[in-house]
Amino acid sequence: MGNHIGHEEQSQESGPLSSESSSHKESLLSTIAEMDLAFAQDRGSDVSDFFAEEARLMWPNNEDIVGREAIREAFVGFVSEYTTDSWDPKREFIEVYERHAYTLGSFIETRTTRDGGPTEKVYGRLLEIWQLSSDGKWEIIRLMTGRYADTELLE
Repeated sequence: MGNHIGHEEQSQESGPLSSESSSHKESLLSTIAEMDLAFAQDRGSDVSDFFAEEARLMWPNNEDIVGREAIREAFVGFVSEYTTDSWDPKREFIEVYERHAYTLGSFIETRTTRDGGPTEKVYGRLLEIWQLSSDGKWEIIRLMTGRYADTELLE
């Protein structure tokens, strides 16, 4: 059962998971671990496979990126510019419902530009909204990231 913060009124469709449905949370956590590994290993195309067909990616200082294929292009472009040295996400809040889930957290990403530029340490926050597809696969329908501190340049 997910953490619960101030959800006084829930519809039956989107109510918290019952204890017998905890396998949904387990499968979501497994999916998140797979996605994090793909990101940490600079597999941009694989990361996009975790998004729904009409998903939205909200990156800082960019307009929304809409659709799995556009998101694929964005992640492939990202990993062509940077190599991920470390990826440390902390999802402090995970709320799982029958067909949807929400995660809220922060991350520290250390990355190096592939053109020999500086290594950067990026401090950010993330909000993920997931849906369970008809075939039982968790997919992101919205991902928003933002910065909570300036990017640190490392020597």
